[in-house]
Amino acid sequence: MSFISKRNWTIGAGLGGLAGAILWSTLSLWLAKWLFVGAFVEGTLKAKEGFLRPTWSHELIFGAAATVLYLTLFLWTMRILVRMMMSEHHLGVDARGRESMAHTYLALLEDKGATSTEDRAIVLAALFRPITDGLVKDDALPLLSPAAFLSGSLAGKS
Repeated sequence: MSFISKRNWTIGAGLGGLAGAILWSTLSLWLAKWLFVGAFVEGTLKAKEGFLRPTWSHELIFGAAATVLYLTLFLWTMRILVRMMMSEHHLGVDARGRESMAHTYLALLEDKGATSTEDRAIVLAALFRPITDGLVKDDALPLLSPAAFLSGSLAGKS
């Protein structure tokens, strides 16, 4: 896949994921309302006309937790897609640089400007140097629990 196709995939996944987040949060609030509808307490907490339902705080916490879970997984996925896209970009830039260096060396050979073995060694060393994509290789899942966050911060991974 080229950089352009990875960029298009990343943009599409981002827009789709944001639309999915809106749908997910709406559905989670609807599900929470449906789950807690039988949780009314008789007595002083009866539903009154014009007031919030007695279970609204529980519904809100359920919906917020579901939305945070979705957004965490969505952002982690977007992070991986952006890393893949940027890796493709860095490797493409490096390949174009090596290509122009090879073409320049071949043009110098035609003009008899670079025929010594020292010139050849310099160009070959530059052409076959190790490739780096400029990205850190850590792709671990995000720290979701407080214990994992604490151990990660103590280890310097947060």
